[in-house]
Amino acid sequence: MRDILDSRACRERGLFQRDYLDQLLAEPEAHLTRLLGSKLWHAALLELWLQLNVDSVGRNDVP
Repeated sequence: MRDILDSRACRERGLFQRDYLDQLLAEPEAHLTRLLGSKLWHAALLELWLQLNVDSVGRNDVP
């Protein structure tokens, strides 16, 4: 998750507040949603999806 959230694409996208991501990465189990889901997991999954499905549109290296 750290690799995804520290990636250049994530930083340039500017979707997340870096300070808050650092908090999530430092204490992932301390930050939960109302349904007790991991906020870190949600952030990383969203960013990975964006990298795979938005950033890669028009590239030949992704099927």
